[in-house]
Amino acid sequence: MAYAERHPYEADASFDGGDLDCGNGLLLLIRQHIDPLEPGQLLEFRSTEISVEEDFPAWCRMTGNELVSTTRDDRQRSFLVCKGPLSVMGIGSSPRPRWMLTAIHDRIEGRLSEDDFTATAEDATRLAVAAQLRAGVDVVTDGEQRRDNYASFVGARLDNCQLIPLTDLLPNHIMGRSHFHSMG
Repeated sequence: MAYAERHPYEADASFDGGDLDCGNGLLLLIRQHIDPLEPGQLLEFRSTEISVEEDFPAWCRMTGNELVSTTRDDRQRSFLVCKGPLSVMGIGSSPRPRWMLTAIHDRIEGRLSEDDFTATAEDATRLAVAAQLRAGVDVVTDGEQRRDNYASFVGARLDNCQLIPLTDLLPNHIMGRSHFHSMG
């Protein structure tokens, strides 16, 4: 979107987001200010964080809000957004079938080939997408069917780090507790 010299309309609400980016609290502030507005009302916010220029239009598309205009004065940017009708979307993982959880674990342990895992994950994703479509969700996702857990995303990228499923540690915990109780 090209910069406007000034916004074409007066905002119904506004706030200063400072140097926050969309991943570090700015979207929460936007939600806090836009939620009380009626559809069609305008929110203006200011930001000095350059990444907002790319991230905020994507958020608008995903949530059904309209980015009306953007202005810039040196590092200070101002965004005018029109609140759209409420859009429904899932955030995070959709429930995974037991067979998908088994496939994830088998892949981690090397008992399932990448091709077989991909085919299984595509089946689980089709089910997650179909459930969202039946529910009338506006922004459909894959439900994160392929993801093991939050830690594995980071841990798998670290050198000298071995991820151990919690269920593999459970027998040690149970054994340790029964030993502790027999001493008491």
